[in-house]
Amino acid sequence: RLNFVWTDLTPSASQILAKIMMRGLLLFNLVFLVQNLLDVEYLWAGAALPAGMTYAEYAHRGAYPLIATALIAGGLTLLAFSGKCSGPDWKWARILVYIWLGQNVFLVASSLLRLEKYVSVYSLTGLRVAAAVWMLIVGVGLCLILYKVLRAKSMRWLFWANGVQLLIVLLFVMFFDSSRFIAEYNFAHCREISKV
Repeated sequence: RLNFVWTDLTPSASQILAKIMMRGLLLFNLVFLVQNLLDVEYLWAGAALPAGMTYAEYAHRGAYPLIATALIAGGLTLLAFSGKCSGPDWKWARILVYIWLGQNVFLVASSLLRLEKYVSVYSLTGLRVAAAVWMLIVGVGLCLILYKVLRAKSMRWLFWANGVQLLIVLLFVMFFDSSRFIAEYNFAHCREISKV
């Protein structure tokens, strides 16, 4: 079965676990709030990057945390919304999980914008296309987790929904001529630069 069952979770253990999760999620959310506010300033509002930092460095710093945060977000959500983790003790932990998922989705959007700015300066490559596809997979996966929670879907549903997402991506990648797309993008981008 694809369901998490906490057979030995007593009410007191559940209360302790809820407090630990609430404090951990509060810390995670505060750290990510700082990161997302910096992204709002440098990416969305268009402020200049700090002295000595390039778009390449800024893009790499934003892409790497996605792997860890996606896994943490998924794990915490599944724990907080499992059948045994319920009751008034879990109210704030669940609210913080919603905020955490929202911040992770915003981080994915910011990472895509970082990548777009990076590509506009340094051109498009196969690895950068792969990075964009990976970020989209992570973003859709986080949205599927949120949908699972909101609609009380099963773990089996989440597993198959992500499987279908990956299958669609693989089929798209199989039939998509990325080399031609990259060449045409870089050619068009070079013409734009030459006209400036």
